[in-house]
Amino acid sequence: MRTKRTTAAAARILTSLLGLLLAAGIVAVGQPATAAAPTPSWWSGDCNVNNHPGSYALGASYNGVKACGTTMNNNERLVRFFPGAWGEYEWQCVELVMRYLYLVHGIAPYGANGKDVVNNYPGTLLAKVNNSGSSTPSPGDIVSMSATATNAYGHTAVVTGTSLNGSGTGTITVMEQNSSASGSRSITVTNRVVGGNVTGWLHANSGGGGQQPRVRSPPASTRSSMAAVSTCAGARQRARRSTASTATVSRSRRPAAPLSWTSGCRRGRRTRTPS
Repeated sequence: MRTKRTTAAAARILTSLLGLLLAAGIVAVGQPATAAAPTPSWWSGDCNVNNHPGSYALGASYNGVKACGTTMNNNERLVRFFPGAWGEYEWQCVELVMRYLYLVHGIAPYGANGKDVVNNYPGTLLAKVNNSGSSTPSPGDIVSMSATATNAYGHTAVVTGTSLNGSGTGTITVMEQNSSASGSRSITVTNRVVGGNVTGWLHANSGGGGQQPRVRSPPASTRSSMAAVSTCAGARQRARRSTASTATVSRSRRPAAPLSWTSGCRRGRRTRTPS
């Protein structure tokens, strides 16, 4: 009997201690998913490997959405999440973020480089928050990072966890593509100002990143005759795309010149579909 009382008392002490640590922001906090996002309907095999040879899961995932990569250099594949959607290149950073927004929140892809994902968001389901020191991102939020001297197109990622003290100093963890080998890394936060060139983030107005996925029909504006492509490159440099691959991107009547970039992330061409 005495052993049971001692065990119960120890459990109460540990629970109280954990509550104090959480309140003080000393322990890491991750927001678990209430329901895993569905597997992308356009995939065949893990990370679409059957359609995109060389693809594999990097290891990071959140709310059932995986970060993917490829073993083959300059091997990108254009995908559209639904007919008429903005095109995304696997496995660029923007593709991951747009896939997360679509599968978890039902938000259709839109045109943006990595640095523009937050500012270009056209909806109201998510709130745009500036990295001004007034607040910090939560798990499930989408961050944009500014251009640098070596990356003119910026970067974007999904926040998967936070570890902050009472003054808002510590780290956040993000899931990303085309940057870290594992698809996950930490970013320093000081007095509620997030480092790593983060300019701001998209924050869920209801339920946060762990809310029940709501995959809705894409808005009519995304079914227009205009096809567009968003691309993002992070740390790894991308070489010139072949003419054959570019033909998939361009829907003009005449062959378009090959797309090319040296580093960073930028939007692809936008051409009117044949009438």
